[in-house]
Amino acid sequence: MRSLLSAAAVLSAALLAGCDIEADFSDSVDVVTLNADEYRIEIASIDQLLFAESPLGEDGAQSLSEKFAALSTRVAAHDPQSKFLKVESLEIRLMAERAKRLSPNGTGVSLQNHWMRIRNNLFDDRAWFVRSAADLDYARSVVPLSEGKSTTTQKPLRRELHPRTTTDAGHRDVLRGRWQVVGIETGGKPSNDKELANSIWVFEPPRLTMQPPEGETSIYTYTALAEDDGNYLSVTAAAEDG
Repeated sequence: MRSLLSAAAVLSAALLAGCDIEADFSDSVDVVTLNADEYRIEIASIDQLLFAESPLGEDGAQSLSEKFAALSTRVAAHDPQSKFLKVESLEIRLMAERAKRLSPNGTGVSLQNHWMRIRNNLFDDRAWFVRSAADLDYARSVVPLSEGKSTTTQKPLRRELHPRTTTDAGHRDVLRGRWQVVGIETGGKPSNDKELANSIWVFEPPRLTMQPPEGETSIYTYTALAEDDGNYLSVTAAAEDG
């Protein structure tokens, strides 16, 4: 049975919001249950880092913090009017701050119970949820950790880009596989492009298939590029057969 908002949740919201946000929790709060499958990559990638028995390392702790922060943003955006989601989002944001302070030589064990409580409050249960290190192999079979590392943004997608340097086929193979867009930025700022948000990108060099949550699938050919300010994709609509 799902718990109602706890005092700890409200306290977390207050700590994070500071004096810049006014929140009235005096009224009854409608609990929202999110579809875990729509957040599968975010949840599974957090699970696999948090419950690993090996040391996180500096990259692992930073990655965990970034994944919590990205999930917090997405949960809040699901329904900006929901007090419940606002508080849960702030709790996840607090988890991101705590993850930053984890020792690279340690694991995420200190955050596991907090995360499981938040996960239980927010999402309907799934068999691939990790509850201990014993569940990791099954979770990885459902969502490989390499897939969960994707933080695809809009910036790498340039439909009209004149390449300075074209990388070799080996670089294109790094992208091979199925990825989900979990964040979009335009000009360095978060964006909500309905065509790209939560879409699935399937890389089969040199073919890129983009599958939006709704609407028609688009097929492109792509080239990986290396420029002075970062790595990009040059994307061209594939010619129709026949």
